[in-house]
Amino acid sequence: MRPLNTAVERFIPSALIFAIVLTVLVALMALLLTDSGPVAVIQGWGTGLSGLLEFMTQMALVLLLGHALASTRPVRASLGKLASVPRSPLRAYVFVFVIAAMASLITWGFGLVIGGLLAREVAAEFARRRQAVSFPMLVASGFSGFVVWHMGYSGSGPLTAATPGSFIEKQVGHIIPIRETIFSWWNISAIVVTLNIVNWMFLGLIFLLSRNTFEVMGLVKNAASNVGDILLQFPLYAGIMGIMTATGLIQVLSDSIVAVASPQTLGLLAFLSAGLVNFFVPSGGGQVAIQAPILLDAAARLDVDPSVVIMAVPYGDQWTNMIQPFWALPLLAIAGLKIRDILGYTTVVLLVSGIVFAATMLVVGAGV
Repeated sequence: MRPLNTAVERFIPSALIFAIVLTVLVALMALLLTDSGPVAVIQGWGTGLSGLLEFMTQMALVLLLGHALASTRPVRASLGKLASVPRSPLRAYVFVFVIAAMASLITWGFGLVIGGLLAREVAAEFARRRQAVSFPMLVASGFSGFVVWHMGYSGSGPLTAATPGSFIEKQVGHIIPIRETIFSWWNISAIVVTLNIVNWMFLGLIFLLSRNTFEVMGLVKNAASNVGDILLQFPLYAGIMGIMTATGLIQVLSDSIVAVASPQTLGLLAFLSAGLVNFFVPSGGGQVAIQAPILLDAAARLDVDPSVVIMAVPYGDQWTNMIQPFWALPLLAIAGLKIRDILGYTTVVLLVSGIVFAATMLVVGAGV
């Protein structure tokens, strides 16, 4: 895995550059593949930005508040106690993965931070016992828990689809209840919300678990310093969606998908395309905003339940997160490692989870 690790570290640019390049690429595609001119493209970008301001704020708070909550004293004290549970290296790796996955199902920002902090605490506990354990593999286990985040409490796609007034409701004509996505028979979760309730709950917990307002402000400032690069990308994603909608590029791309898809294969193709797009749009919320309109149109034309593609996009996003270094950055910063230190381990997770997700989409497609 070392050549792959080295290549990733040397040649993959920052996620912000990805977003900028994708913006330019989409603008060029709109100019070349539709009748729109430069003015229409620019106007579409502006319309997209203003139309998704509420959505961008909601997703920003999910990450900010999740990070702050994971850094409160009671939560970190609990992690110290949890670190003493596994008694062997193998159990330690599995334990860190399971806890990080459970935290990711609650909210993705929470899961990322919990994974990094718990890996560090477990490594320290093993050092005190004078037991050998691979710290990079512990960190990789913590990040691997992120592979299920879209299937739970803060999944961007299903929560947006279930929120009245969302862009998905406007396109489909109705909201898509959580029972058809997160609570569908082919997905796993335990909590029913909307995005606003998630944020209010975590804000309340932060106040309850902090000793005073000064501690709250410190937690928020620390969280903001770790998530600023991520938040900067949301306006670019909104602009991309605006261009695609205003110029008709969504329809062009939808036509290309319908041309090769069938009702049985649309879910699988949506999953694979989302995994590819995730390399260029490393944000679940941004990716849903960009791809959902295209795939929902394709689903309508092929008479496929929209809940299938609403979950296919998140599946693809969380799948290739395992080798997309962007979301690993907060966790790696906590652990003091680089992406090449864990990429060999997370590539294995990519292969295994890819089989599971693809098989799920095929099974769902067979039932259409």
